[in-house]
Amino acid sequence: MLGIGEKVPDLASLLDFRGVEFIRVSSLGQLPEIANDIDRFIRLTATLGSLEDDQRNDSPVRSIQDLEWARERLQTVRLIKGARRGFQFEELVADIFRQAGGEVTFTDHQNVEASQREADLVLWLNELAYEVGGPVLVECKIFGGGTGSVVKNLEHTIKKLDRWIGSTSAQLALVVFDHDRPHKPPVLSETPRVLAYAAETLIKLIERGTFVVDVSQRRQRAAFGTRTADGAA
Repeated sequence: MLGIGEKVPDLASLLDFRGVEFIRVSSLGQLPEIANDIDRFIRLTATLGSLEDDQRNDSPVRSIQDLEWARERLQTVRLIKGARRGFQFEELVADIFRQAGGEVTFTDHQNVEASQREADLVLWLNELAYEVGGPVLVECKIFGGGTGSVVKNLEHTIKKLDRWIGSTSAQLALVVFDHDRPHKPPVLSETPRVLAYAAETLIKLIERGTFVVDVSQRRQRAAFGTRTADGAA
């Protein structure tokens, strides 16, 4: 919400809303300074009506999609050698989120805020934006080595992103990773601001329409210090 002037607002009526942020400016002359915040607010509120209708219908699961193409492409990406594998993996992750209805921007795009360019992608997915209050940053990683090495490198990446995200306007970052292990390595170090998904788990959740629900549950578990492996059913 936007407030102009010095009067303190009565926020009691706002307590039923998620993701409410009150921005105060002393005069209309300061509006250009918060143009990005206003733009995010308009984009988010434009979707609230349809999302609330979905919730009233007790339907947290979106339509099931067939993402077999993504699984096949993931296997192809795993055969690529060198830096090109990383680039192709980023493209795959972007396409998976687009299939889910998301708007994806690569962070080398000129319209992306400088503070967000440590990540690979900026994701705007309506349901997720409603859950976390804005866009989500996505870091794509490929980890080699044994399971212990993958877990350690993933933990390091999560900690690095958790320290860095505070300097951005985002409320959530995702690490989407791939690996060369026969079994999916566990994720043991998530935080409320940084979650990690193996590529195969991301595909499964989006295919079933339960990705946003899973994000919400994981954030709650991370906030209360409950460890859980990346093992979506």
